Amino acid sequence: MWERSKSYAVSRWRGQVHWPRAFFWDMLLVGTFVNLAVGTAAMIGITQAAPPPLTTAAWGVLLPYNVFLLVSVWRSAAGSGEPWTSALRLAALGWCALAVIL
Repeated sequence: MWERSKSYAVSRWRGQVHWPRAFFWDMLLVGTFVNLAVGTAAMIGITQAAPPPLTTAAWGVLLPYNVFLLVSVWRSAAGSGEPWTSALRLAALGWCALAVIL
């Protein structure tokens, strides 16, 4: 199990995943779902008087995850060699900024 998850993270960190998978699946679909789920859980925790370290940890986990997704898309776009990948990078950067702010 560990080897599979390790190869998942390593292949994305190195940009070895085709950019549509990194952008559309990993970032837009899964990343948005994870951000919404963890953000909702943290907000529910705040309203239900959960311990502050717990809710802070929930928010704190999202930043490294979002940076990981941004790096994954950024590197996979760089490896594709297509001329319009700068627009893809800007879209990924915008998504990451929105995910962190909201």
